[in-house]
Amino acid sequence: TPHTRNVRILCLAENAIGLNAVRNDDIMALYSGLTVEINKTDAEGRVMLGDGVAHATKHYLEGLDLVVDMNSYWEDTRGGIS
Repeated sequence: TPHTRNVRILCLAENAIGLNAVRNDDIMALYSGLTVEINKTDAEGRVMLGDGVAHATKHYLEGLDLVVDMNSYWEDTRGGIS
């Protein structure tokens, strides 16, 4: 049987209220070195997911055949998905 390497990276975010919470119009630096402006505060979880994919491709690229990103995304039904 061929050797299979399985790497799991958990990228977790919590929507919290506090002085350090992400706010609309905040600028965040990504793992890749790019910066993004947050226009909707539910986006920090998606930013974390993107950072995880960037980390996986940088550190585990050799022999990497597949990257799967999965998330549980809940949105207020009045706001829709952006």
